[in-house]
Amino acid sequence: ACFAEMFESCSRSGLSRRLHWSGLCVFATELLRGLCGSNDDARNSPKLSKSNLRILSSLASSVLPVIVSDPLWTLPTSLDSDARASSTDGPRNEGLGKAGSIAVLNSNAILISVLMGFVCQFTRALGDDIKLHLPIILFPLLERASPVGNHSSVQRAAFTSLWKISLSIDYKDVSSLLSSNYDYLADVISSRLRKCAREQTLMDRSLMGVVDVILQSLVHNLGPASSAPVAMVGHMLNCLLNHFDRQSYMTSLSIFDTVSVFRSMISFMDASIDLYVSNGLNDSALKTSHDEEKDDWFERLDFELNAQSAGYADSDCGGFDEMAMEGDELGPTDEEASPVVNNHDDEEEIDFIQEIGAINCILSRCCYLLGYADLQIQVLCCETILSGFRSLGKIGAFRKRLRGESASNPLLPSISDFWPSIIARLRSASASLASVNRMSRSDLSIRHKMATDQEEGPSKASLEVLITKLILIISELCVSSDGFFADRFENDTYPIIAKLMQDLLPKSVGVLDRKHSLLLPILRCFECTFDSGCRHGLAGLIPSAGTMIFPLLSFNGPIGDAATDAVKAMLTVDCDALWRGLHALSGRSFPCNPLNSAATRRIEPSSKSVTAVTVARSHRTQGCDDILSLKAGELLDFIDGLPEEHL
Repeated sequence: ACFAEMFESCSRSGLSRRLHWSGLCVFATELLRGLCGSNDDARNSPKLSKSNLRILSSLASSVLPVIVSDPLWTLPTSLDSDARASSTDGPRNEGLGKAGSIAVLNSNAILISVLMGFVCQFTRALGDDIKLHLPIILFPLLERASPVGNHSSVQRAAFTSLWKISLSIDYKDVSSLLSSNYDYLADVISSRLRKCAREQTLMDRSLMGVVDVILQSLVHNLGPASSAPVAMVGHMLNCLLNHFDRQSYMTSLSIFDTVSVFRSMISFMDASIDLYVSNGLNDSALKTSHDEEKDDWFERLDFELNAQSAGYADSDCGGFDEMAMEGDELGPTDEEASPVVNNHDDEEEIDFIQEIGAINCILSRCCYLLGYADLQIQVLCCETILSGFRSLGKIGAFRKRLRGESASNPLLPSISDFWPSIIARLRSASASLASVNRMSRSDLSIRHKMATDQEEGPSKASLEVLITKLILIISELCVSSDGFFADRFENDTYPIIAKLMQDLLPKSVGVLDRKHSLLLPILRCFECTFDSGCRHGLAGLIPSAGTMIFPLLSFNGPIGDAATDAVKAMLTVDCDALWRGLHALSGRSFPCNPLNSAATRRIEPSSKSVTAVTVARSHRTQGCDDILSLKAGELLDFIDGLPEEHL
């Protein structure tokens, strides 16, 4: 009766009685505490009889849905949530002012926290039976635990409630509670995503935060006993993509939250792939038949969600029925998917088919968002693309290890599809960075004084971070593509990297400033490239690339070490291309021609080695001659220790 009065008052009255409602909630909580005993430790509390437990469970079934329903549970507790709920409160907020609004938000936070205290008391009373009510309270509590749109006290109270629930059901932590009850959460999330997709409205940031936390919990608790709910995550991804593709306009925050969820989904797929590979599950046919059963179940769930969601707005039933008749445009139908399975006897075509489809869907959206104006979103997209390519590379390596060279690698078609967007972003970012480097400080001051109304371009630091992420993607493609990426690296990537190196090479050896922050990722990219399967196809780049790296051998610290490692990787592929240049830098005499015993004079270096020495010496100072000679001598000793290769 107390909660029914609170619900009705909240639906029709103003904001002045929130503290009185908190008193009613405290009164109800104390009544429940008196019934269950005053001891706070549930293990030492007196056991309730089965009849009392049935009564309490029936009471929870009546009260808990009222507590977590609108508008009682969704009262705004922060300025962000107050802005979203302004249309709901309407004239009740008029005339309050900023101080009054903060007071109302604080009183709302007190009320929500007290409601969570009542939920905690019910958890203590029911014990293990609280799991029967998880479909009602789990998602609302998790949404209130989000830092977005919630008061700090509400967030702490929600997390405390989740912690007590996990302890009462014998889970080790909240993450285990979420991953074990993912089916309840997926149902609510999918329904909300489909509603937002039908109405073409933006989602609350708290919802995206909840999805991100759930996916991270799945990754943390993924194991043999969790049965790897790939189909459930794929279904939720399908709903998210359905919403994302229907939006005509999205804010930067909503796009950032969506891409964050994309990254968490790929992390889950990557963890699922690692689990499958580590367990050595080779019975792909069994896995596929099990996944087909899940697909049928989720197709029925999609149909039910489409049918039930018409009740959200009766005026839109006709339009939504037409959308439901269109079906799911993102996933293949049974008629389209069945030939893939039935016409191929080789099992490799059906290994990780759900993971590959989900990753490619995410990569396509992230490559599209690489052209978005916000550099922070571009960087996040690059991190997601890198994780996706790495996961596809793991699948290709697993197939190759199982079936040999004839196995297909899903990374290769993805490179063909998504590489144009990546290289276009790299060209644009490199050109922007070159433009920023050419603009001096005086030019900037004049520009700000004479044209203060102009928008500032991207900062140098942001461009460097973006280029670094793109270079990491290129390194991963070289490592995982098994030589497939060599042509693209030579024709598309290397000219851009060479131009960056030309702009970044210091004029003298000294303390490195922020201008040279890209040198380290570029040098590591060279090392990965010439250690990968692309190395033999890129042997023609070694003379020019080694000549650019020679001046960096004289640096101390990470730059010098990375330059040495990059040159060693090149020497492993073709030591003759850099041998003469290293001899000239080391100051050692060239060995005499063994066929001419009278030749005792020193042989002059060739024109290529003269060019390399000239470039290196132009960046040297008197204090680093010994360092450069020492490093060149060490590399010559490294060449002597290399095993001879077959011609």
